[in-house]
Amino acid sequence: MALPQAWITEQWRSDRWRAAPWDIVGAGSIGCLFAAYLRRAGIDVQLLLRDAASLALWQRNAGIGLQRIDREEIVAVPAVAAAQVSTPIRKLLVCTKAHHTRAAIAALQTAIEPDALVILLQNGMGVYEQIAELLPTATILHGLSTEGAYQTERFHIVHAGRGETVIGARRPEQQPWAQAAGAELRCELPIIAVDNIGERLWQKLAVNSVINPLTALHGCRNGELLQLPDIDLLLPALCAEVCAVANADGQILNFQELVDNVRRVCVITAHNRSSMLQDISQRRRSEIDFINGYILQRAAQHGLSCPQQRALFDRLKTLEQALGCR
Repeated sequence: MALPQAWITEQWRSDRWRAAPWDIVGAGSIGCLFAAYLRRAGIDVQLLLRDAASLALWQRNAGIGLQRIDREEIVAVPAVAAAQVSTPIRKLLVCTKAHHTRAAIAALQTAIEPDALVILLQNGMGVYEQIAELLPTATILHGLSTEGAYQTERFHIVHAGRGETVIGARRPEQQPWAQAAGAELRCELPIIAVDNIGERLWQKLAVNSVINPLTALHGCRNGELLQLPDIDLLLPALCAEVCAVANADGQILNFQELVDNVRRVCVITAHNRSSMLQDISQRRRSEIDFINGYILQRAAQHGLSCPQQRALFDRLKTLEQALGCR
């Protein structure tokens, strides 16, 4: 049964919820970006770091280095090693890589309260099901961000491009929690609650399933994809497969709109190096399992064949293995 917005708003005003900090797990570019901006807005946040060595490095840096076009500063965000968490976790922002999320949440499971609010802010799909299994009574929301950020070194980030962040619930009865969380997380980063998070997740997944693996395989920036000799045939074929799977999953994607959107993203982010390209370049495991892999998983569920998506997936996995990505 859906809980009324008024009741949820009242809960957030109670000491039990209002006094709870936002814990952030995943201290990469996006995790540090949100930690810094939320702290600047006076919101109580705490970074949960992987281990004691990470905490020691953070302490030497005295916080998060935040570099913007007009200024550079150190933002003193409280942090603790995950194994040393001593207070219950009630509000959690998850910014880990998709393939690290299950292990990260499992390590914190005893500290996470049964009715905790968890926001998943990462690429790909498929993590929700894993975390719902670990935290069956928690409220789990999705977040999508178009903020551009990258690390020049650990705990030092460059906010390279302005975007927006949307949050929403996969289950309609939980949407009032997204409204309450969005209101509390107001800062210099635009964060809004939306009702159509499922559609938005598929739209982003569809674009990422084309741009990310192709840039990683060809070692090129986003804009250079449009110069590949076979792109005029490959791009529509990949998009057609994604649309078929999404539509079978109940999320209607328009084929021509998707093709145009992929081309548009390539143009407006022409100089960007995709997250998958960055991972492969640094011999890190990519999120291919939660992007193209998720599409193939859903395709199998619906009895659909996706040969172009399969080819990309297999080539990327072979490359990861050859490079020894971890």
